[in-house]
Amino acid sequence: MTQDLKILEKLETWIPGFRGYKQKELLREDDRLVRNYLYRRLKDAEGVVKTYMPDAFDGKLPLNASELQGIAKDLDSLGTRIRAAPGGYGGYFDRVKVEEAELTKLKQLDAALVPACDGILALARELRKNAALMSDLREKIDALGFDIDARNEMFKSSRGG
Repeated sequence: MTQDLKILEKLETWIPGFRGYKQKELLREDDRLVRNYLYRRLKDAEGVVKTYMPDAFDGKLPLNASELQGIAKDLDSLGTRIRAAPGGYGGYFDRVKVEEAELTKLKQLDAALVPACDGILALARELRKNAALMSDLREKIDALGFDIDARNEMFKSSRGG
């Protein structure tokens, strides 16, 4: 490991721009890790909601089964949108260029998405005990959808479209 670091340090001094390239690759990797985390949290919440459906259909839980199905579908959709969302850094030849100011804004949006997804999972877990949380869960899901749209809108404006 130490030997690999020494080689990278030498490359940084020998090749102009290598350090910037490496930093951009790290930004891309960080963005991918955040999006994967968000995806997993939403899939966990979807799984929790789906576990309630049999009891809701049988009347053992005071939850509306069709509303649970809608929530599970929306969680699946949000997870897919996050996973397929454009990355936070475009390479030199990529069509979409994300400037420094946009990257800072993107990081702020992503930072807000983490507690939002954690909150959705927490509400989903509490739903069995408190059916009144269904409306709170729906609101948080809708708000997250809006935030994902805002994140993706940054890339549309970067394209000029």
